[in-house]
Amino acid sequence: MNKVLGFLKAHIVSLSQVPAGTFDSDATPKLGRSGTIDRYIGALDQAIFRLVRLQTFTQQGLERLPISILICRLDGTISQLNAAAMALLPESLVGLLVNESLPLLVKRLTVKANIRQPDTDAHWSQALGGEYSTPQGKIFQIDAARLGDPLNQAPGAWIVVLRELTQQRQAERERADWLNFLWHDLRSPQINLLSLLELFEMTPSRVGVADLVSGVRHEAERTMTLAQNFISSSTSEACDYRFSVASLSSLLAQSIEKLASSATARNVSVLLRPALDHHDLIRADGGILMRAFVNLLENAIRHSPPGAIVRVCCGAEGSVEAVFTIQDEGTGIEPAALDALLDRESEIGHADVRNVAPEPSSFAANHGGQAVDSAPPRDPNHGFGFVMVRQVVAAHDGWISGWSMDGVGTTFAIGLPLVHA
Repeated sequence: MNKVLGFLKAHIVSLSQVPAGTFDSDATPKLGRSGTIDRYIGALDQAIFRLVRLQTFTQQGLERLPISILICRLDGTISQLNAAAMALLPESLVGLLVNESLPLLVKRLTVKANIRQPDTDAHWSQALGGEYSTPQGKIFQIDAARLGDPLNQAPGAWIVVLRELTQQRQAERERADWLNFLWHDLRSPQINLLSLLELFEMTPSRVGVADLVSGVRHEAERTMTLAQNFISSSTSEACDYRFSVASLSSLLAQSIEKLASSATARNVSVLLRPALDHHDLIRADGGILMRAFVNLLENAIRHSPPGAIVRVCCGAEGSVEAVFTIQDEGTGIEPAALDALLDRESEIGHADVRNVAPEPSSFAANHGGQAVDSAPPRDPNHGFGFVMVRQVVAAHDGWISGWSMDGVGTTFAIGLPLVHA
């Protein structure tokens, strides 16, 4: 019995001598070999309380960290993970995570080439060095560090951090899109203008004054449209939307009115058929939503031949959503281009896929001259007009779709939630 009591006393003293940390508010009592039983019992209770409090703090801190963290055993089996990790990983894996092998689970995900190139016999923590993509489009890397056992310094567990790169990769794609836009889309009209001037200054001149004026006007309008789409896309993404109840038919009518002179100049009629069988009240930021409508109507008018009609129809699908369509009688859009235009996963869309700009040298070539500069081949994925439309529709919890037929025209449909009376 004395040996047992001596053993317990020694360990109580050892526990009580653990240095007080930030979360220990009470001073640790000093115990010696001559301490009374009551003092030892009190010290044991306090040591147990401190350990429970430390465990609780550790668990709560791990759970509330905004970084995705997992605790794995030596063989890579997951023993614990926090809410951020559960939100990052695919929903199909969340229920299978605890007591499952992390290396086997991540094999189900799409991975880029391993950046570490480990040996075949490398530890599992060294073999998880790629970038992993989930079906939801999230991207992350895995970093693992050993947690040592404080008693014998042997590895006791592994802490694994899932470092999310989704926003970083998206920013990199957007940066590349902006640079390509600046390189080609804004540069191309200026190159065409210089080519026109060069042809006009030749002796004899290869183009007349009328051709020069027409070409300058076309390139100036093209530059203004690109700049307007660029600004609209940027402002719609960062805009502070202010919603209020508005009539969809009224917003469409005001948008059509803004383009009345443009439609008249092109001899195109725009007809609006408002909703008659049901109210079309929606929650919207009227000013920003009208910008999106004007963008779609502008494209429809521009690509309709003289004498054509652009039809705008507004209706309701039961009491759930208001749906309107904009139908033109233009040349249509290629299926692949239309699919890319409406791809909601795409980070950048077409400002106007039907308005494929000529190469900078095309005007000069048609007139027997040479362009003064050249640009890379046009990437049909660039442009910002339709990006703005998609951003605005998404901000209003709506959807957008479209269909087209060569030589017949193109129709876009947009659905927006109705306000319930």
